[in-house]
Amino acid sequence: MEDGSKKSPQKLKKLQPQSASASGRRSTASCYGDRRSDSESSLLTFKTFKLEADRFKENHKSLSKLEKFYEKLFNSFEALNKCLKRKQPKRQRTVDSTTEKCPATTTTTTPVKSTTNEHSQQLSDPCTDRKFLILIYQVMQDLPDQVKKTVLLGMTNCLLQQNDKKTTEEDVRAYYILVQNPIFEECDSYVVFSHLLKQMASLSAHHKLQLSQWLRRLSTPRFRPIVSNLHLFITRSIKYETRSMKQQTLTDWWLPSALGVLQLLNDANNCLKPRLISFREFYNDAINQMDLVKEFDNWKSSPLEFNFCQYPCSFTLVSKQRIIRHEQEAEMVHNAKDELETQIRRRPTRLPSTGKLFLNIQVRRQHLLQDSLDQIFLHKNDLKKKLRVEFVGEPGFDMGGITKEWFLLLLRQILHPDYNTLVYNEKTRCYWFVHNSSDNSSDLFLVGVLLGLAVYNNITLHLRMPVICYRKLLSIRPTRSTTTALPSHGHVTCTLDDFRLVDPEMAHGLEELLLYEGNVEEDFDLRFEVDDQDIGRVNTIPLIPNGSHIPLTNHNRHQYVQLIIDYKLNQSVHKQFLAFSRGFHTASSSVALSFLCPEELEVLICGVVGFSIVDLRKFTTYKGYTCEDETIRYLWQVLSELSHSKQRRFLHFCTGGDRIPVSGWKELNFTVIKAPTPDNMLPMAHTCFNQLLLPAYTNKQTLAHKLTIAIDNAEGFGLE
Repeated sequence: MEDGSKKSPQKLKKLQPQSASASGRRSTASCYGDRRSDSESSLLTFKTFKLEADRFKENHKSLSKLEKFYEKLFNSFEALNKCLKRKQPKRQRTVDSTTEKCPATTTTTTPVKSTTNEHSQQLSDPCTDRKFLILIYQVMQDLPDQVKKTVLLGMTNCLLQQNDKKTTEEDVRAYYILVQNPIFEECDSYVVFSHLLKQMASLSAHHKLQLSQWLRRLSTPRFRPIVSNLHLFITRSIKYETRSMKQQTLTDWWLPSALGVLQLLNDANNCLKPRLISFREFYNDAINQMDLVKEFDNWKSSPLEFNFCQYPCSFTLVSKQRIIRHEQEAEMVHNAKDELETQIRRRPTRLPSTGKLFLNIQVRRQHLLQDSLDQIFLHKNDLKKKLRVEFVGEPGFDMGGITKEWFLLLLRQILHPDYNTLVYNEKTRCYWFVHNSSDNSSDLFLVGVLLGLAVYNNITLHLRMPVICYRKLLSIRPTRSTTTALPSHGHVTCTLDDFRLVDPEMAHGLEELLLYEGNVEEDFDLRFEVDDQDIGRVNTIPLIPNGSHIPLTNHNRHQYVQLIIDYKLNQSVHKQFLAFSRGFHTASSSVALSFLCPEELEVLICGVVGFSIVDLRKFTTYKGYTCEDETIRYLWQVLSELSHSKQRRFLHFCTGGDRIPVSGWKELNFTVIKAPTPDNMLPMAHTCFNQLLLPAYTNKQTLAHKLTIAIDNAEGFGLE
């Protein structure tokens, strides 16, 4: 990277003709005082520029003033600021319900600076003339190539002037303006683009934070093209690198710079609620075609060297899941090897027992919850082994199906309202922690262990929780060198959107409070305190010191709402979440989990919601049948006529779950096998192998009747 850095000015100068150096010096001098009057006359105002643009549309020969304008504008950062900087900043955008505290990069944890208002945080204003900037770029796209080349040469001059120069706020504003340039869609601009990205990636943490806040103020139509241009640049750089290893010095800083800016945009995007674009739009196809498992191993052994794992926003969820599985399987093998070595050292004359290579859970159906708790605490040091479940007194060998049933039955029981662990909201269809003074930490620890074991053993669960819960889980991250989670209280910044998935009625009331146009103090008569119900009692909790004596007013209502949200989602469930998160990270503390965003962790745990019999049919294979056999045609006709809930129960009967795997139907490997039983028998299923054993029914009515009986009585039946 150092070699590439030293050569960068020469790379840029090669873009200019032989006489460009003198011209560049003259233009630079003009910006700094020698010919200031000529520069100012070339920098048009918005109205004058619009008139010239209209003249050009009518007569393409009327280009002279526009060409001079673009030449002067992009020739220096000073000209960009002089032309596009607003003198008076507009009212700043508040962060209350639309944004949250967010680091500028993955390695920087500097919080967003607060403003003079205690109740809110605000995004700093880039103070640019947005309408003028958009018009400049729109007109530029219709201009001849010679003008676009002039723009590129001007940006070359801009960037050359920044070498070894201390960065100021005006420079950050110039980067903010330049990175929106649509000229970077073309390959011809990539040398200039690479140096722009390099300088942006090299900004200090303070200036990255400032740039991140400015980027968050863009509209989606302005934000998305920046990400798209970066993807094109990264993709073409990767292909160029694989074709010509002589360019390794160049791409060693091309890719880190581009990926660093992409990660900066991703972090900025994640700070907004809702996001400007989906987190999936940061996935890069070229990167995901690489051997990312090998990249992950290299990253763990050499964390300071450039590695794609430093920029996980570009990985698809399938790639991240593949890395997590690789890490988990390696850990399972390592634990099994240690167990065998321990047995051999202790009893060298005996053959080692293979049973201790697994996490063996033995439970009775009648005492499922207590037995499961006892077994998990008994084997708490073996949770990183492959899970194997046995129901006492029932024949069968667990190849995955019994494990799925254990998860299903245990979750169903522990989530029952009588256990008072999690409460279900009918409107949001999400579970959340029950806030009370009773000690249910062991049950919540078990729920956390179940989620961790599900991730560790690649099992999907039907347990939907608000996205804020997964964000809190991911805030407790393991270190790179160990699999031990770092100590953390799991408190994160929450928004009104987060609260809507926990208590939509109260969230609506808080929103009405923020929009209320009357006198809040007189009409509501509230204080900075909250009523909390606890097993039949109502406790009044101050939100801030002396809160019972501080009235709610129009001025401080934003602070009040934020304190209510923080209390409900962080403070009131602090003890419950700690037990839950401790269980989760005890069972699954993969370093690769830090690659996930909250929505991805939810999909990893719960699977993909959405189910189509048509899609299932496309990826179904047959043994003993063909897709043209009469029984198979009856099967798909019957399934297509079932209700959606019945279809999901059919999928659960065959696979042990009603969710689609992360990587799609193909991974499910669903197979219909011709059963060697008469047609008066019910269908059976091997859930561990996702197989349906279907007798050769001779008519549609019989098949529909037998299949309905099977899926309605599937619990504990046909599981191997």
